[in-house]
Amino acid sequence: KLEVRCPEEVEERPAKRFKTTGENENDSNEDDGTTDNNYSGCDWRGTVSGLKQHIASECLLATIACGEEGCKHTCQRRDMEAHRSSQQGIMRHMELKYENKLKAMEM
Repeated sequence: KLEVRCPEEVEERPAKRFKTTGENENDSNEDDGTTDNNYSGCDWRGTVSGLKQHIASECLLATIACGEEGCKHTCQRRDMEAHRSSQQGIMRHMELKYENKLKAMEM
């Protein structure tokens, strides 16, 4: 079977950092062994047939739309709960529900 990676893993893994002491040529550009721990790519690997399911419902880095009727907010799946629970998000969703009820009453 062909193994594929999640396409949301688009960031290159950061290169190791190098320290430069400048004291002498032997010390400069020495590998200090550290890497940037802020890398947050998707590490999912699987089959081509599993990729669609992963993107549709699992990948935390996939961009998704808010499910609230009328809300046009999009963000990565991992950030959606913050949108829904933020004061701004809650207020916007309440406004949308109110607007939707008014529209329904007008019909």
